[in-house]
Amino acid sequence: MRFLIILLIVFGCLSCETKVKHYDMAIKNITIIDTEGAQLLPNQTIYIDNDRIVNVTPSNLEKKTLTDTIIDGTDKFILPGFWDMHVHTTWSNDLDKTMFPVFLQYGITGLRNMGGRLDILNTYKEKAKNQPQKYPNLYGSGPILDGETPIHPDFSVSVSPNNFRPILDSLKNNQVDFFKVYTLLSPETLDSIAKYSKAHNINFSGHISAYISPVEAA
Repeated sequence: MRFLIILLIVFGCLSCETKVKHYDMAIKNITIIDTEGAQLLPNQTIYIDNDRIVNVTPSNLEKKTLTDTIIDGTDKFILPGFWDMHVHTTWSNDLDKTMFPVFLQYGITGLRNMGGRLDILNTYKEKAKNQPQKYPNLYGSGPILDGETPIHPDFSVSVSPNNFRPILDSLKNNQVDFFKVYTLLSPETLDSIAKYSKAHNINFSGHISAYISPVEAA
């Protein structure tokens, strides 16, 4: 009986030792730029599975793993993708062949689109969800909200205290991420947009109206 118990313990230990985790990719000996903690984390190993980072450990504490692809990150740095916070890109349906590859090449994985066609914006937002390795994340407003005679009529909507509600309802129902306000909005209209935004928990952002002071805008 004692022999059997010892044998079971030995086999149990051996089975624990032979458990090997499998990953699609490992980036070893890389220095991580921690943008939240404002520090460098040298000699780290990043494990990736199904296009997602699933584990990060110091390289000298690595356990047994099977990895399809290993990248040596010695003397290299890695950090989260950049965001370009003010772009106007949603004008054509060939962005995956023209602008998006350039953004990704320079490490820009997120775009804040500050005015453009809402149908194109939503099309590429959906593509980015389904193919994140090919498309930057998009966050955008759709058309610009401006005064009676918009400065950019091709991609703006004229908003007043009389018509703001159906316009904002339509944009919200079509899943804009925020409202883009512009230079010629009257104080009354801007106030209506602000109250609507607060009531519906949606942000607005853009230019200070020419008809109010910065203090009033704040």
